[in-house]
Parts: sequence; C-alpha cells; structure tokens
Amino acid sequence: GSDSGTTFTDSSSGGHTITANGNAHTDTTIKKFGTASYQGDGSGDYLSIPDHADFDIKTNWTIECWSYITNLTGDKGYISVTEDDNNGYYFRHTHGGDLGCTFKGSYGTLGITTSGGGHLPINTWHHVACTKATNDYTLWIDGTSVATATSSNIDTYAGSLVIGSVLRGEVQEFDGYIDEVRISDVCRYTTTFTPNATTTTNATGTLIQSANTV
Repeated sequence: GSDSGTTFTDSSSGGHTITANGNAHTDTTIKKFGTASYQGDGSGDYLSIPDHADFDIKTNWTIECWSYITNLTGDKGYISVTEDDNNGYYFRHTHGGDLGCTFKGSYGTLGITTSGGGHLPINTWHHVACTKATNDYTLWIDGTSVATATSSNIDTYAGSLVIGSVLRGEVQEFDGYIDEVRISDVCRYTTTFTPNATTTTNATGTLIQSANTV
C-alpha cells in the first residue's frame, strides 16, 4: 500500500475485487499493521466489493476491523451490505462513539448497540467486531464483550459489500482510518481475547481479508 494509493487487495482465498470510490485511498502514516491503512474523509469515500454469496448472513460469522476515528459527528459505517432502506446490515459507530450493528429484512429490524457513548474515542486505534453464534449476537471492543442480543432470524441481501460507509437513505460515511478488515463464516470470539494475535491470520473460514492494505 503506497501513500495515497487506490489499490486494495483481498488476501483471502476468495480473491474478491475491491474498488475504491470517491477519494478513498491508502495512507502510510497512520496504520495498525503492515504498510498502510484505508483513509476516508467522510465525504463520498468508500470501498465496494460486488455482491457474492460469501457475504450472506449465516448461522455463525464474524465481522471485524481496526478503527481509528477522527470525527464522531453523526453515524459512521465500517462494513455494510445494503439492498435498500429496509434490507441489509450495517456495522458502524453512532454519534458519540457507541458501537452498533443493525440488521433489516422481511422479519423487521434487529439492532445491537452499546449505550452511554464514549466507547470509541477519537485519534486512537481500537479493534471492533460483531459475532454471531447460532442465535447469539455479540459486540466486541478491544477483545471485550460490550453488548449482546438474541434472534433466530436469518436473511440474505442482494447488494455490494461496502467498507467505509453505509449506502442507504441516510449515507453514513466513515471519517478516519480502517485497517485489517476481515469477514468470516465462523464465530471467532466467544470469550475475552487479545485481538492483535488473531486479526492478521488468514485462518479457516475467512471470506475476505485485507492483511496489509485495509
């Protein structure tokens, strides 16, 4: 990842094509691992990966990344799939720094979120994750469980996988840096863990991963 580059590579066996949109680019100054991170300025920047069955919600999965927030004004999307305003999922932080993941489908809406604000301060790296183990959903910050929810609903969505934004009626564009994105069709975390040793490995179940660039 060169500074201000626009090449983003999926290092998993899936080899999904990643397209940079707007002014989305790599930054070599602020990064968690490797040579660079993704940088977006909250104004039309995001990465997109074409719709694929790999990204359909299944019984067990993990969505995770490292996040370096520079602006807490409004809602900011990390990873999302949006079919339309009533169908899709989005992993994000909300105004004030609460972490959340929302799922919308024919069954209605399932939301899991932290409460009270201030969980994700600006200008520092934090590992954030959302896991699903059968019917149990969990949010994690830096390897610690911060919120849980339960639902038996499972849905699939037709739409691009997006990193750095939520493309719905109210666009929620990330302002800052994202590194080490990984989506897996296994639940990787069930107890407190140390994220540094786990997010750099293309382990069994990895559907998409950007090891050094994103």
